[in-house]
Amino acid sequence: MMGALLDLFPAWANSLTASGLLLAGIAGVLYGLFPLAPYGRVVQILAAGMIGYACYLGGYAGAQAACEADSLRQQLADTNRDLTAVTEAAADASRRAAILDETLEANQHRIDAYEAELAARPADSRCALRSDDIRGLLGGKP
Repeated sequence: MMGALLDLFPAWANSLTASGLLLAGIAGVLYGLFPLAPYGRVVQILAAGMIGYACYLGGYAGAQAACEADSLRQQLADTNRDLTAVTEAAADASRRAAILDETLEANQHRIDAYEAELAARPADSRCALRSDDIRGLLGGKP
């Protein structure tokens, strides 16, 4: 139950609380050493309890900080893996774009050459398609 409550706070807050309790406990022990201090023994007993709880809380904060650090390391590793995947995907996309640009340029040269060939034909046969024209449309397939 106590661990669940302590998990509500970050490790630095638990560590800071432990430091404050430790200082208050030391102050309580020193207060109880004065011979004329009222309730000196009661304050010393409470101070000893505070010091004990500060030790527990400090250990818990240390373990919690280690868990938080491991979690952050895992998140960093996941982010680096995602970054590598995105970088590889971007490189692949740029390679594919370059291939598509080359294909588009080659097709444009073929189209320009075909247009020039059609323009060079005599005026009366420009619209008559031959078997070579059909094969050219099919990409060279019979």
